[in-house]
Amino acid sequence: MKPTEGIYYVVRFPDGWRVMACRFDQEGELDHSSFWRHWGLAALVAKARQPKSQTASPRPTEDHLELLVYAFPRGRVTKVGTKYVIYHGNDLQPWMKVTKRQIEKVFGVTGRCRWEFDDHERCQTPDKEEMRRLLRLKEDWPSV
Repeated sequence: MKPTEGIYYVVRFPDGWRVMACRFDQEGELDHSSFWRHWGLAALVAKARQPKSQTASPRPTEDHLELLVYAFPRGRVTKVGTKYVIYHGNDLQPWMKVTKRQIEKVFGVTGRCRWEFDDHERCQTPDKEEMRRLLRLKEDWPSV
């Protein structure tokens, strides 16, 4: 796979945590807010939570989730010289079962990158706590 820059989220779906990526060579350059709100990531999370029957309790809608841009672990992949840097908030947890190597593979930068902490990429506590409440998640991950 050709290496590229991009952004990613690690998102909780009913069946587990998944990497959701925007490769700039395929989708064009987006920021996290655009990827979450306008590209449809919030809608995907909301749809995955919709009840299968009419008698089930209602779940959050896209409108509920679209403002929670900073709830989940996220990062960005940037080319610096001939290598790539993956900026992250250091909030990915082993129990999420999403690895750094999986993220590297999505962007085609395995063996060509370094991981660097960036305070800007950290989960924000108010967004995270509201997401946990809306999705009824017991799991907790680092945030500020």
